[in-house]
Amino acid sequence: MKESDFIGLPEQTIRFVERLLNLGFDRERVFGLFTLVGLYAGSPNTQDKIEELYSALQSVLPREIPKISKNHLNSFKKSSIS
Repeated sequence: MKESDFIGLPEQTIRFVERLLNLGFDRERVFGLFTLVGLYAGSPNTQDKIEELYSALQSVLPREIPKISKNHLNSFKKSSIS
């Protein structure tokens, strides 16, 4: 991981990523895991299920999850249309 990858992340997220690295994850796999979680978090669910998921993830993921997920989905939509 690059030092810039950690800018703005909560301390618990940094510790989580460091633990993944110690378990043998490389940079691409770490990003892949966060992408997978983002896609799961962005999938259709009931409001109660979404709130339950966000409360569990809040301690290790950036605080602007909906904004980040929306940006990634919008860029994915644009690239799949082209």
